[in-house]
Order: sequence, then structure tokens, then C-alpha cells
Amino acid sequence: MVELEDRIYKYWLPPFLKRLQRNRSAPPPRTALAALFLTTVGLVVIITGIYEKWYDVGPDVPYHYFTLFLLGFITFVPGSYATFNLWGAFRRYPGFEYDQASS
Repeated sequence: MVELEDRIYKYWLPPFLKRLQRNRSAPPPRTALAALFLTTVGLVVIITGIYEKWYDVGPDVPYHYFTLFLLGFITFVPGSYATFNLWGAFRRYPGFEYDQASS
């Protein structure tokens, strides 16, 4: 009985600390860099398009802000999807694996 009590008190941790102790494998580096790059570029281009529309700056091309916003949206969506999947696999959420993010 003493062994059982020692084992419980020595090794019991709250669930949020147990998750931190799990052995995590590193995400695939090229996929992670591509996902972060697409997310970052998408956000920058979206913000640039919104800034051009809001302050009426930029070239005198009709709907130039819309082009930037659309390009930013096209790059942001796949990047954020892959980043979310990689984060879920890294944190070992149920149903998430590194294979889900396309590389």
C-alpha cells in the first residue's frame, strides 16, 4: 500500500502539466516555414490593401486596393489553415496530425 501512495503523490500532475511533459516531435520545417510565410505575407498584403483604401494612397489604378486585398486573402487562408493544423498537431489535440498540413 505504501508503494501505491508513493506512486500517486510522486507522479501525479494536473492534466495541463501532463500535456506539457509529453514528448513532442518537431513539425516538418519546410511546411512550418511555408505556413508561417504565407500567413505573414497574407496579413501584410491585406493590411496594405486596407490602408490604401482607407487613406486613398497608392497608384492611380482603379481598384488597386481590391487586388491587394484579394491577393492577401488568397495567401492568408491556406497559410492560416496549415498553421492551425500544425499547432494542433504540435499540441497533440485529438484529430490533428502533421500529415494533415500539405507541404
